[in-house]
Amino acid sequence: MEAALVSWALSQALGQVLKQGPRARTKALLRLLVGEIPVVGPDDIRPTYRVPSVRTANELVGEVGVEPTRSSRNTGS
Repeated sequence: MEAALVSWALSQALGQVLKQGPRARTKALLRLLVGEIPVVGPDDIRPTYRVPSVRTANELVGEVGVEPTRSSRNTGS
C-alpha cells in the first residue's frame, strides 16, 4: 500500500475521532501523537508527529523481538 494512501486514510480516521470524541480523550490522544510544535513565524507552524511503527503479518521478528535487550534497558542504578 502506498504511504500517501495510508497517510490520507489515517488523517481521515483521526479527524473523525477528534471531531466526535470527548474533549479529554481528544487532548490525551493529541499528547500521544504530537512530538513537538515549533513556531517558525506567525504563519509558519510545523508540528512533528510521533507515528507508531507498524508491522505486517508477513514480517518476521528476530530472536530479540521488538522489546529491548536486557543490556539496553535502563535499570535506574
